[in-house]
Amino acid sequence: MKALVLGLGNELLADDGVGLLAVRKLKEEYTGQAEIVECTLSGLALLEYFIGFEKAIVVDAIQTGRFPAGTIRQLAAIGSRRSLCSLATLYRIT
Repeated sequence: MKALVLGLGNELLADDGVGLLAVRKLKEEYTGQAEIVECTLSGLALLEYFIGFEKAIVVDAIQTGRFPAGTIRQLAAIGSRRSLCSLATLYRIT
């Protein structure tokens, strides 16, 4: 099963670089178990990264206002209209 781990972020924006830092660490320890990719893009530009993969994990930092900084959350798996709308809103895909 082909899997993708996609780390998102921008190191110039400090805490927004956490996705990039996390996948760098994963590359050191889990090479060969999944394709591990760093990405600084957002929105519709992300879609091409998912082509050819059966599963994907996206590592990113978000500010929700509902949880304190540093809280690790797992969002619902894509598969329902509600989860797709939530992710589209989160990444400003309209």
